[in-house]
Amino acid sequence: MSIDVWSVGCIFGELLGRRVMFPGKSYVDQLKVIIEVVGTPSTFSFCDNPSARRFAGRQLLTRSPLIAKVAWPDVFPHANPEALNLLDKLLQFDPTDRISAADALQHPYFDSCRNEDLDAMVFDTNDPPETSNFDYKKVEPAQLKQLLYDEVMRER
Repeated sequence: MSIDVWSVGCIFGELLGRRVMFPGKSYVDQLKVIIEVVGTPSTFSFCDNPSARRFAGRQLLTRSPLIAKVAWPDVFPHANPEALNLLDKLLQFDPTDRISAADALQHPYFDSCRNEDLDAMVFDTNDPPETSNFDYKKVEPAQLKQLLYDEVMRER
């Protein structure tokens, strides 16, 4: 199951720096702020929307010089090197280049707080939870209570 972790990277960066990671005043300004840190992407082919691809290319590639990526130690000089390595993997411009959520949990940054026995019980990535349309079903309160009870009993 693929989960986009860009927002996790933003929150992680905000925890490291104790400030907003990419404070833009508009969506165009925010994109510029992001590129000033992560650098100009070599392509916008990952944009699904052709109009967005044209806009991004027109706004950033033709009107602005290419911007090199800033070194994370320059942004967060006091941060743990493993934290910066994880941040870099979370904040890749192209979503296909980003670390997966499961791989992020296995990153060496978390080694000091990892409990392998607990991880095996909680984070079984080989058997992901059922992703049914439960969220989209209209249920009555009594029915919801029964569904929750059944779920708890199944997990015992």
